[in-house]
Amino acid sequence: MRHFFQIVTATSILIVIILLQMLALSYPPSYHDSSKQQMSHRGHHQMSFTKDCNCKSLFTIGACGIDKLEDVMPFDTGWKTALSGLNAARKYANMEMMPHLATLARYLPQLFTLNVTLEDDDRFSLNLNTTPSRSMTKLPFVSCNIHQYTSDEVDRCTKEYKRLTGEPLRVAFVGDSRIRNTMQQMIRKLHAKVALKAGNEDIDMDLSTFLDTKVKLNLPIRGDAIELRLHWSAYLDEVRVVDQLDPRVAHQGARDLLEAWVYGNFTEKDGPPPHLIYMSNGLWETNMNDDDVAVEESMTTMKTMRPLLNKLSRMSQILWHMHGPFKDWIAIRNKPTYALDMMNRMSWKYLRDTNIWLWDTRTVLTLKERTECQALHEANLTRKVPWYWGCSDFQHAGMDVEDATGNMIWNLACNKILNFSPDKCCS
Repeated sequence: MRHFFQIVTATSILIVIILLQMLALSYPPSYHDSSKQQMSHRGHHQMSFTKDCNCKSLFTIGACGIDKLEDVMPFDTGWKTALSGLNAARKYANMEMMPHLATLARYLPQLFTLNVTLEDDDRFSLNLNTTPSRSMTKLPFVSCNIHQYTSDEVDRCTKEYKRLTGEPLRVAFVGDSRIRNTMQQMIRKLHAKVALKAGNEDIDMDLSTFLDTKVKLNLPIRGDAIELRLHWSAYLDEVRVVDQLDPRVAHQGARDLLEAWVYGNFTEKDGPPPHLIYMSNGLWETNMNDDDVAVEESMTTMKTMRPLLNKLSRMSQILWHMHGPFKDWIAIRNKPTYALDMMNRMSWKYLRDTNIWLWDTRTVLTLKERTECQALHEANLTRKVPWYWGCSDFQHAGMDVEDATGNMIWNLACNKILNFSPDKCCS
């Protein structure tokens, strides 16, 4: 009799398991991550961005395969050597990346132009491109076409996003001045069309002041259908300073902010988890330390932050800033580009197997700018060109690169929403 009941019990359990499996197949899968459940309770809705390899190639060179890029110029030895060298450097931390990216930069058109004319009175006059931008519809190492956004189109995109999701498009900028400069340039091109307001109840700042200041604090910029937030972070693995008017805020990090987003305990000042994050581990470890110490601290930061960044990348699309070069001939500190290259390789080592997109197409643009600025320096013409070309800044790109950077972000955020043609990236 006991054997009979054992058979009946086992059969009943099997039937229950089968019924549960059938029910599971009858409904779409739900998220079981507690952080995502908490976010859903707090109104965090998101329309997913396009994440195929063509879209990713706008940010990561060879996202659809380095070998496919070789076919772009199959008979060009320099092109193929640069791609194979880049691929090897991504795999092995003891090989430099930047020289191969610099070779790819040679295939981009020259942007900075100066026409020097000798006047009758033996004086020189200069005709130059006063509004340069490295934003192009096609880059040789990107497998799709890049749309050139106007402020009207961004306005239409954000309003459509809000109509579809019920909330504004949220873009966060987490990092130091290299990240902040991109945000400022995006706002310069946007605020002529879109009404934006800077600050919160703690920080009252005019928008023009924000655009003309080297701001080092956490600051939201809001419009009706868009929210751009700067989260200043000099050392990513450190925590924030509570009082944003405290001078120590310049040395703050963002670890506690990222934890708040991941685990759902964010405050109104933090803002909900962004839909899109442009992030960097900053230059401060390089600027404040010897090269060996800087690389070691960068490695420690990546090891420490990788699990948290990986979790966050499942909730928000993260674009990871890959450092561009210093302009060594005007460097105010003796910091070689080699240290930045090592930091980039650490990023590849620890983040390559996550959902984070490593943004090195931008690095190629900065290398092209550096080459042109060096040529102007050698011709003793640096003082003759506009400051916003960036040729007088040893560690920051000019507005030409930042303009292209912002345009790439809009391609990711808006092309799908505006239903652009399939040949456009991220549509």
